Order: sequence, then structure tokens, then C-alpha cells
Amino acid sequence: MKNQFKIAITIILIIAVAGIYYSKNIYGKKDKLETSITNRIEDIMKVHNGELKKLVIMQLSTKTCPNCVEMYPIMNSINEKYGDRVIVGVVYLDDKKILDTAMKLARKYEVMYVPTIVFLDKDGRVVSKKVGVMTEEEILDILSKMEVI
Repeated sequence: MKNQFKIAITIILIIAVAGIYYSKNIYGKKDKLETSITNRIEDIMKVHNGELKKLVIMQLSTKTCPNCVEMYPIMNSINEKYGDRVIVGVVYLDDKKILDTAMKLARKYEVMYVPTIVFLDKDGRVVSKKVGVMTEEEILDILSKMEVI
């Protein structure tokens, strides 16, 4: 009985340590993203309002969502490769600085879960909307259909 208790405690400790390591490792990556793709809210809103004619890939997410964080390197990669042809942006729905704008976008695009990736044409119309993690290949397939690549 004591051995089973020790084994159970050991397993719990291993899981706890792994969880702490995972969260530090994953959430540490988001700091690298606080660059060009998180500062695109103004451009996204211009397309949304019809003031700018450019294609958009917008990830609606939160700063603490593990699946959202998993998407950041993919969105960064897309931005590096195609940022001259399409606005690639991440909109944090929990960012107090842009909360009103973020909530407006969340309502407009009926975001129920994060991450939600919305693809807009040059007129601000939804071409595609996906919920959950997407691979770079899936995004590239949609960009191909949008004639970006």
C-alpha cells in the first residue's frame, strides 16, 4: 500500500514538473511574437472598414491559450514569406489596450473558440474561417485559392 502511494505521488510530481516546464517553454515563445504581426490591428481595421484594399489572415486568440501560442511561429513564417502581399495579424481578445476593437472583430466574425483564423479578401469579406490549430500547409492551401501564391 505504501509503495502504491509513493508511486502515485511520484507520478503526480512528474506531471506537475512537466506542466510547469511546458507552460514556461510555450508561453516564453509568445514574447518573440510581440513584433510585426501583433501590431497590425490598425491595418486589419482599415480592411474591415473598407479603407484599405489588401488580403488579411487574422488569428483571433488570447495570450494564454496553448493552441494559440502554437500557431504563432506558423503565422510568423507566413508573414515573413508573404507579408508583402497579405496582412498577417494576431488579435488578442484579452488585450486591454484594444479590447473594444478586439470584441468588435470577435462579434463580427462570430468567434466562439480560440484560435480562430479568418481569411479576408481585399473587400473585407470572409473567404475562409477555421477554428483550431492549422498547419502552415493548410494556410498555404487557402492562400493559393486566394491567389496570393
